[in-house]
Amino acid sequence: MVTAMIMPPVRSVRAIQASAKLEAWTLKTKYLVAYLLASRGQETLADDLFEIFWPQSDSKAKQNLWAATSTARRTLGHRDLILRRGGALTRNCDVAYVPRL
Repeated sequence: MVTAMIMPPVRSVRAIQASAKLEAWTLKTKYLVAYLLASRGQETLADDLFEIFWPQSDSKAKQNLWAATSTARRTLGHRDLILRRGGALTRNCDVAYVPRL
């Protein structure tokens, strides 16, 4: 008779730390990153992103957008994954994103 033990998945310390950092993101930061990654390199004007993610916050929209993209770059470990070009943002398709776990 063979007995099998079922063990819970083992996560590395780095995976737990990365998960904690992602959980600390605001919901808007998560949606913004998903939006930019899904755009597949198509530029999106910052003004359009302001309207989508911060429609009632004219004075703080720019600050919120730059803070969200900066947080995402730092957490994801790829500073050139999200590019700022003039008044637009885009995903850098030359960078293959693989999460650091």
